[in-house]
Amino acid sequence: ELEAYMREHYPRAAESGTLQGSDGQAGYAIFLSGGKEVGNNQFEIRAYLSARRARPKGYWVGNWTSQWKITLTPGQSEPAVLGGVVEFRTHYAEESNFHSRRKALRRVKIQ
Repeated sequence: ELEAYMREHYPRAAESGTLQGSDGQAGYAIFLSGGKEVGNNQFEIRAYLSARRARPKGYWVGNWTSQWKITLTPGQSEPAVLGGVVEFRTHYAEESNFHSRRKALRRVKIQ
């Protein structure tokens, strides 16, 4: 599912690991720690996504990152909780120096 998401949203990046175009560049990295035992017969999976776009001629740069974690127990009957942090940072510097940062925490139950 994660690879399908990346191919859909970053099609050229999925092929080469980096995306370059007339509006800047973007890239991503995915790290999964599957099957790491965390105690009580539980397993933890973490995913990290990151993208960066820059346009020096337009005087801007932007970064988007997200970190996700879910803990699973084999045979569990209750939904697992997927939690994550999404962070977006921009910098614009044509006639001034403007920084923006937005951070959001998200949690959802997975059946």
